[in-house]
Amino acid sequence: MSNTKSAMRQYFPRLIERYKNTGEEYPMIAVAEDTSNALLISKVNNSDWFYWLPIEKTFETDFAKIENNYGKKINQDIKDY
Repeated sequence: MSNTKSAMRQYFPRLIERYKNTGEEYPMIAVAEDTSNALLISKVNNSDWFYWLPIEKTFETDFAKIENNYGKKINQDIKDY
């Protein structure tokens, strides 16, 4: 496991706990066509925004096409994130 993935596994639970303990609103993001329903923790409001929480990615993404198109390798930490 990369350092980035390990750091995210530590950071996000602490972030979520902070929101729970402080009573602050969760972060909001605008709806996009490819937004995963797994991120949603609220209904979309009238302005097409919703509250969300980070989740761990459970699938591998193939970055080969992007790397080939740009002729550059993507850092493994970025891929893991």
